[in-house]
Amino acid sequence: MLQRLNLSLNPRLTGATMLAMAEAIRFNTGTLKEVALAGCRAGEDAAVALLRAAHRNTTLQLLDIRGVPLGPEVRAGAAAFGPLC
Repeated sequence: MLQRLNLSLNPRLTGATMLAMAEAIRFNTGTLKEVALAGCRAGEDAAVALLRAAHRNTTLQLLDIRGVPLGPEVRAGAAAFGPLC
């Protein structure tokens, strides 16, 4: 069973790919506990989608999106998600 997915520093992950990942994370109710996407090329919209998806997911314990560009408002809102980010 997949519990950890590390795709960090993967230059082929685009914003569209990250949005698709957000949908997968949102509906995952299985064993996936950690997703690392640090340093991937994504826009703020993809980062927001990932944060929202992680917030809805009941099994995810870690979402690493370090290095994904976030504006000040999004960064402040991300703090509300606590240890997920």
